[in-house]
Amino acid sequence: MNILALDTGTTTGWALLSNDGRVQFGSWHLADGASGRTGTRFLSLFNHLPEIQRQAPLQFVFYEEVHGHSGMAAAHVYGGLVGVLTLFCELNGVSYRGVTVQAIKKHATGGGTASKEAMVAAAAKKFCVHVEDDNQADALFLLDYAIQSLGNVPAQGQHD
Repeated sequence: MNILALDTGTTTGWALLSNDGRVQFGSWHLADGASGRTGTRFLSLFNHLPEIQRQAPLQFVFYEEVHGHSGMAAAHVYGGLVGVLTLFCELNGVSYRGVTVQAIKKHATGGGTASKEAMVAAAAKKFCVHVEDDNQADALFLLDYAIQSLGNVPAQGQHD
């Protein structure tokens, strides 16, 4: 079963479980670029998703569901990214599900208010891999959450 987990944001952490049991993870940097236009973030995500789909035709996408934002601009960016993601899923017949930040943190550390540093440390300990930041850690724990909720066995991690 091919499952993609996304910590959606300007830096989007991703983790992918492929049918062969291999796990890959990394980050996509969806910044505005030289144009300064917010829409380029959405276009960047829109371009990454088909690449993943070609590599491993997806059955499920789990994404971090954020209920509180630091400001209106952050809320708009998040909403646009989730819109792109859910549109991609609808167009490609991929099931998708949001999981709250608190549920991911609780799954990772036992508490729903873990810091970014605690998430990174927990990921290094549980998955025995080096993660660059909390976005990658969140994506790995979201993938682990997805695997457990779907009844699969976790696979070995690989960072690309």
